[in-house]
This record gives sequence, C-alpha cells and structure tokens, in this order.
Amino acid sequence: MQAKVFRALGTRKLTKIQYFNQSSSLSKEEVYYSRSSPFIVRYFENGHLVNESFLSKNGYCYLKQEINPKTGRYSGFWSWGVDGEVKFYKSIWDWRRDFVRDVVCAKSTENILLCDGNNVPPQFLRMRNERFRVFAVIHMNHRGTNDKLRKHYAAYFDRLGEFDGVICLTEEQAQELRREFSVNDSLFVVPNRIASLDRSVVMAEQRIYDATVISRLETGKGVEDAVDAFKFVVDRLPSAQLSIFGSGSERERIEKAVIRNGLRDNVTLRGVTSAPMLEMSRSKVFMFTSESEGFGLTIAEAMSSGAPVVAFDCKYGPASLISNGMNGFLVQGRSNFELADNVVRLLDDDLMRSEFSHKSMEWFDNNLSDSAIMQRWNLAFNLK
Repeated sequence: MQAKVFRALGTRKLTKIQYFNQSSSLSKEEVYYSRSSPFIVRYFENGHLVNESFLSKNGYCYLKQEINPKTGRYSGFWSWGVDGEVKFYKSIWDWRRDFVRDVVCAKSTENILLCDGNNVPPQFLRMRNERFRVFAVIHMNHRGTNDKLRKHYAAYFDRLGEFDGVICLTEEQAQELRREFSVNDSLFVVPNRIASLDRSVVMAEQRIYDATVISRLETGKGVEDAVDAFKFVVDRLPSAQLSIFGSGSERERIEKAVIRNGLRDNVTLRGVTSAPMLEMSRSKVFMFTSESEGFGLTIAEAMSSGAPVVAFDCKYGPASLISNGMNGFLVQGRSNFELADNVVRLLDDDLMRSEFSHKSMEWFDNNLSDSAIMQRWNLAFNLK
C-alpha cells in the first residue's frame, strides 16, 4: 500500500492522508484538523467514494454516511448515540432533527430555532410544536440584479408565513417583505452585531489615510468605481490618497483602473488586513461602493470607528445606516462625480468631518451597541 501525506503550508500540520492499493487506486482517506487523530475517514471502491465516518477526538464514530458509488448520492446514514444505540436514517435531515431534539435540546422545554439558509426552513418547520419555535433569519438581499426574487430563494419565501417569526437586517428590506409576504406581525428587524473598536484609539490626529475602501475585490463590490471616482477627487486635491484593503479576482482589473486614471501616486492596493476597524479608525473618509448588500457591514464598522462614510445607495443597508448630510453622505444613481464631490467636501472641511465622525459614533452607540441589539432580540423572542 502507498500513501500521500498532505500538510498545511507554513505550519506543516497534518491535514490529510490518502491511501492507495496496488493498482494505485484511491482506497482510503483520512482528514485531520488541528489534531493528531482523523475526524473524517473515507473509503473508496474503484476510486469512487462509498462511505465516510465522522469521529470524535477519542476515535468514537458518531455518524457514518453511505454513498452510492454509481450516482454519488447519499443512500443512508448510521448514527451512534452516547448510549451505544445505532440508528439508521434515510436522510441527513432526519438525523439533524433528531440531533437537535434529542441531544442539543434534550433537557429544555422552550427552544428557538433560527433558520439561516434557503434549504433549512422546510426541514425545521416540521419541528414546530409546544417545545420549539422556529424563526427565519434573512441575512441577504433576496432580490437579484433584475430586482426580482432570486429563484433559489423562492421556496423559502413562499413559506415565510409559516414561521413563528421572521428576522431581517434592515427596515428597508422589512418594508418590502411586509408588502409582498404575509409577515406583518411576525417580522422583526435585528441588525448584525458589530464588535466595536476601543474608542481610545479613535483619535483625529491618527487618521493618516485620506480615504479608504475595505472590500473583497470581486464583481458587485464596485471597487473599480471607487478608483474612477477618485480621479475627480485628485483633480481638485492633487495630493489626496486612497488606500484599498482586500483581495479577490478583480485585483488586476482594479490595478488597470489605477493606471488608466493616472493614479499610481494616489491609490495604493494594500492587500488583506487582519484589523479592518483599526484601518478605518485611521481614515478620514470611508468609501462604500457595493451594488447590492444584505446589510452593509463595513458601513457600520466605519461608523463605530468614527470614519464618515460616503456611499452609493443600494439595497440594502446604506439608507438604514446613514442619515444623509448628518453623519455621512448617500449618493443616488451611482454617480462617480457626486461620490467624489462628497469625499472632497469632507476632506476639505475639518469641522464637518469632525461633526460627522462624532454623530456616526453616537448613532452606532444608540442603534448598534450590544445592548441595543439584545433589546431587539428580546422583543422578537418575546423575552423580558
């Protein structure tokens, strides 16, 4: 028997071992994850996966999945309970429901299940009873670029009225859901929880970046638009600097936009940062250029760090977070010139920038602090 050993780059920790028979066909695979024993063991016949076992740290098999080698589909699931009982399931969802009911919530008489994903609700809706309340959590924009309901969410949204409650992230989305679906009394707005920055590091004199973008460099994030808009900023403020943090498949395209606009001395692509809010706290202005969002997390993070935001308005998020002309600027119609004009206004006016900064942090504390978020969850769950 031969084997291939895989290790992580940098740490050299063991990640996987593959075993091959005398005909060099894969027969077994062990998957490791930061421990000395495998947590998944897979077996193959003629190179096709036939079953996989999930193991605890002490080597105890708690779930075994059987796969049809011809179709690649799961054909059954064996589960071992803590008492040694073995039970067969035809569907992984049957096992998951039993796991939630008999293990996670075995000793609890009142439980709330949060369904976050379009394939989850039909399964857990079957658990609704006196012990379980089931809530749908919508953390994404349910509309596509054509402004129609995304097809893969259709079955999910058709059943919204069956839930004990529906939770979305912004009031703007909530208004649309009320108009389109029967969720008036059961709909609650609970924004994302943001880990706020230590305000002691938020100092005006430490804001070394003129403007900042922090985003994945992917289609739909509009980072190229930020570069194009910054050309208008530089036309009026020749020494202005834009720092872009992030990585993604659009990096080369964005680099070409920098060259095309003659901004090599003004725009810097700084790669991924492990401390985005710290970089925001170093920014005089934060630019937000996404075409679509579920919430606009980076806007909220920038507001927490006191960086005034200039944003293209989109569904959903910017209009729910920014009070135009008070703690930031909202730009309609994706006008690069208007985006740039508002950036210049903030960079040119220290007093306005300072007022926007303080109002942003104040709005965050009143609406997105831990206590404010918990009040919303308690309201949704009818808890005191």
